[in-house]
Amino acid sequence: MLHSLSCGTRGQISFVLGLLSAIASGCSGASPEEAELRVGLIAPLTGALSENLGEPAREGAQLAVTLINQRGLDIKGRRHQVVLLLEDSQDSPEVAIQVARRLINQERVDGLIGPILSRNAIRAAAVAEQQGLPMISPTASAPEVTRDKRFVFRGTFTDDAQGRALARFAAQELQAKTAAVLYDIASPYNRDVAEIFRQAFGEYGGATVAFETFTTGERDFRAPLERIRAATPDVLLLPNYADEVPKQVQQARELGIETTFLGTDSWDGDVYPQQAEFAGAYFIDDWQVSAQGLESDASRAFEQLYRQTFDRQPKSVAAIVYDSFGLLFEAIKRQDSRDPDLIRQGLTNLTNYRGVTGSFSFRGTSDPAKSLYIFRIEDGGVVFAKEIPP
Repeated sequence: MLHSLSCGTRGQISFVLGLLSAIASGCSGASPEEAELRVGLIAPLTGALSENLGEPAREGAQLAVTLINQRGLDIKGRRHQVVLLLEDSQDSPEVAIQVARRLINQERVDGLIGPILSRNAIRAAAVAEQQGLPMISPTASAPEVTRDKRFVFRGTFTDDAQGRALARFAAQELQAKTAAVLYDIASPYNRDVAEIFRQAFGEYGGATVAFETFTTGERDFRAPLERIRAATPDVLLLPNYADEVPKQVQQARELGIETTFLGTDSWDGDVYPQQAEFAGAYFIDDWQVSAQGLESDASRAFEQLYRQTFDRQPKSVAAIVYDSFGLLFEAIKRQDSRDPDLIRQGLTNLTNYRGVTGSFSFRGTSDPAKSLYIFRIEDGGVVFAKEIPP
């Protein structure tokens, strides 16, 4: 059960400031005479990724909806109650299509948040674009998600930004001359980051000495890792999902690979620091709870409210899902409308929106100009290493 949240100040106050006031103050609930604003969340609520991605996404969504309902959302002078509809993508592109269609055509939602993974978001995005309904994928970074689309947005940075940032960091900050990559060739996200990293690392003067692949579902990575070991790279990039990376790192260490590991925003910054094999690794993310050197009032407020509500610390996916709902609500408030095309325009023109995970500016595009952060795993925790501006 969600704990009761206070409503905060009405008007054009930012969503984050509303979060801060929700902790500090209280006020009465909204009028019972309300219309509904229906928003769907598509996430992997069952299966291997449900614990690390699906459940945090659901909790971030519930927190955002509870807060906006207790603050109040007025459209054309009428109070609206936000109704959250949850759908399980089952980490399947085909299911993502089905649930997107159901939410749009049967549940008549006003907006979609999700899917979480690029391989599912790409397919759902085609449905949302065809239907002319605003969709924000919080964490899908594959360029194809938003490419040539007017109604589909993302809350995170792109694969291109990740791959280039890691290549530059490896070459300039870590002074790496050689790199290896192990990635899932069947997944667009993994493949895009791997290929962009290889190209960019070469532009920075480095050489990719091993470029190895696996296929979704594999659990024995020893054969490609043995080829990587023979290449003796300075760094090893693993742009793979949270349920795959621990086994890859474990098997790499067992084979005697002592290189520096690099990761992407698919890594789990809560779990990996507790595993000794990850010591000294670097990874990219939108946000990390209580990361040394990256604290802010907004982050502390979100962490406090999340802990009060769910009795555990938030994962980064919860924060970026929370921010994605905030972006949708802000666009609706600024346009004073639930018309899909006006919401789209509101998102496209949104600038300097301050969220928990940073500042968002779309500047006429579907992809936000947004900083990304590189973190280092050490001493059983996560330390902020570098900010890469947009």
